[in-house]
Formats: sequence, structure tokens, C-alpha cells
Amino acid sequence: MPIEVVFEPDAPVMWVRMEGAVADADLDRLATGLLSDERAAVCNAVYDLRACTDLGGLSSETVRRLARAPHCRDERVHAIRIAILAEGDLAFGIGRMFQTLASDRMPNVAVVRDVAAARAFAAEGVAPPGHEFGAASA
Repeated sequence: MPIEVVFEPDAPVMWVRMEGAVADADLDRLATGLLSDERAAVCNAVYDLRACTDLGGLSSETVRRLARAPHCRDERVHAIRIAILAEGDLAFGIGRMFQTLASDRMPNVAVVRDVAAARAFAAEGVAPPGHEFGAASA
């Protein structure tokens, strides 16, 4: 699965674009790479899953492990905003799973279907309609 990580030059926003088939090993490699990049530790993020075509290789255990990872206890991580951009129902559901599991460590996670909403939340903190932060919302 190709993954592209782009840091916006004019805003503290990192875009992580994934495409094709997504498997556990892909997310593990991504997490390892981001943990070694200081910019990622203090940057709001949009995880763009719109071009993912196969999520069958992604296990709920990996989503759980990433959401509960020890580095998520860091106050810097606690303060960042993360938008998960997903058009398909399966990707959206996986995003909601991550949001729910991470809610006590990363309270500012929004799962959205719209690019503008993802960017507004990550860059400016504009909450998507219906989102309550600090706990996953319906």
C-alpha cells in the first residue's frame, strides 16, 4: 500500500494519504516512521483513507493496539487534533473504532466523510457537526 505523508507549509497539519490494500504491517510501518519524526509528534493530522480499496488485511487488534499505544499518553499527543477522512462505510467504521478506543488518550479525533471538514478540524479546530470531544459520539 502506498502511503504519502505531507506536512503543510503554512499550517501545523500533516496529511497521511493511503491507497490500495491496507494491512496490519502497513500501519505498523507508518506508526514507526511517524514516531521517529519530531514534526509528527506536535502536528495535527488528517488520515485520508478515501483511496483505500481493501481493508481486509487490517485487524481490529492492530487498530486497538495503535489506539492504546504508550506514546498516546504523552501530553503533546493528547492535545493534537486528528481527522480520519473516510468515504466508505467500512473505513468510516474502522475510524470510529479507533476514535472510541483512543478517546481517553486522544480526545480530539473526528471521523468525517468530507475533505473540507477534515481540513477545518485539523487546521483550525472547527468541530464537525454532531461531534462531542472527550468521548466518541454517534
